[in-house]
Amino acid sequence: GFAIPADMVRTVVEAALSGEELIRPWLGARRQPVTSDLAQSLGLDRPRGAIVSELWPGGPAEEAGLRRGDILVEVDGVEVNDETGIRFRFATHSLGDEAEVT
Repeated sequence: GFAIPADMVRTVVEAALSGEELIRPWLGARRQPVTSDLAQSLGLDRPRGAIVSELWPGGPAEEAGLRRGDILVEVDGVEVNDETGIRFRFATHSLGDEAEVT
């Protein structure tokens, strides 16, 4: 079996009950994993987070001030170990919400 996080289920159920179309939040940035070699060269204690490798012009990430080469290691105060963790953290937000990234 597998588990679906409660925050993700809540978002989908709320959209279904309201009759609204389910639209997931979009960061507007392509990310790449932080490998062991990259972590070492960037001064990180271990591989974690993700590097912003591309920004969509006018997208939320660019509007928020993110730049290519930034390393995202936390979303809303929760450490993220990889790109999947970042995607999950954003997917549990509603459209128009703001997220704090480190």
